[in-house]
Amino acid sequence: MWLILLTSVSFASDNLIKEAATSYTVPSFSSKQLVVEGQDLLSMSGDVDGLGAINGQVALIYNQASQTAQETTSFGNATTIYATNAGTHQLSLAAEEVAAFSRLRYGDDPRGMYLATRGAGGFGKVADIQPLGDVVGGVGVGYGRVIDVRTLVQAQAMFDVLDRSPSARQLQEVAEVIGRRGEYAQKYKFDADIYFYKDIAKALGGADTAQVYKIQQVLDSPLYNIGSRYTGWQAGADFDAAMGDFFNGDAFGVTTRIGVGGTYAMMLGSSSVLLPVSVACIVSEGATQVLTSPLSGGKCSEGFTIALGTGLGIDHSSSWNTSFAAGVSQTYAVAPSLAMSSVESFVEVSSNAAVGSDLVWTNAFKSASTTSVGGPPTLGWDFTSTITYYIF
Repeated sequence: MWLILLTSVSFASDNLIKEAATSYTVPSFSSKQLVVEGQDLLSMSGDVDGLGAINGQVALIYNQASQTAQETTSFGNATTIYATNAGTHQLSLAAEEVAAFSRLRYGDDPRGMYLATRGAGGFGKVADIQPLGDVVGGVGVGYGRVIDVRTLVQAQAMFDVLDRSPSARQLQEVAEVIGRRGEYAQKYKFDADIYFYKDIAKALGGADTAQVYKIQQVLDSPLYNIGSRYTGWQAGADFDAAMGDFFNGDAFGVTTRIGVGGTYAMMLGSSSVLLPVSVACIVSEGATQVLTSPLSGGKCSEGFTIALGTGLGIDHSSSWNTSFAAGVSQTYAVAPSLAMSSVESFVEVSSNAAVGSDLVWTNAFKSASTTSVGGPPTLGWDFTSTITYYIF
């Protein structure tokens, strides 16, 4: 009887989350923050002979982000200065400037046609060594949207803690506040959680002090392991280009990449399935990128790469989640005839569980392999298991 009751309650919650997800887009927020960081601002060590090593670092970091149903933008900039006497008897300085931006813009339909733009650039100088500099940027167009509605599941868990039955609209309201948590950190700094959980309690219909502590566990405690839950689909095409190294004529070059792909996601009860597919290749290759992420892939002149993948997340309960991901990419040569030249694959499985409030157990397995025509296959794997158990 209890099994039937629990199953019916679970199905009711899953159906409510699906109902809320049909009209849920993304939370709206806006934040910007300028921070001075020194990690470590200064560190010194020595011995009986005196000062041995001195190191210092200071960074000026600016981050700005905003999101609405139609547009998501972000910009980040970090200027860092390092000082060290490592390997020398005199202090040497190094400076690094890195900036990155991204913008995703939809039309009137927040799940319709979109335009994506992105870019990053960096400049670095170490003592008397020749400076470094490189940039990368891209544009993408497509249709559709895949949304992670994990915040709706977290909202449902909060209502369960309070033993309340929410409507789909109430789930959306609480999920909206959860999705804006970063905005609280920018606005209230170290007092962010005070205001954040105050607004969470209000969206839940009120909560006393003891209940607020229980609500906080849903987001911050390892006793809750709520995984991502995806829904929707999208398809599009991308073009990216990179240039570098600007200050070394012999190493300067340009790299370009083109690609098309798509993703389909669906929710199955307390689980979600993610199915991505992409085809991409490098049109030209020549950029030396040190401060920005290099463009990767096989050369179009030599062939093309098709990548297929799948992701599965299962919430067995609010305290036990298992995720599975796998993918395979096949590279095909086009000359002198079409033929497969290599295959790469990977598998990842992880499970996080809390038993009561005394035991937390995490297990993860990863495996990757590469097979090239005419060469021996390679295989690497690792398994980790961690456990925390409070005896008393």
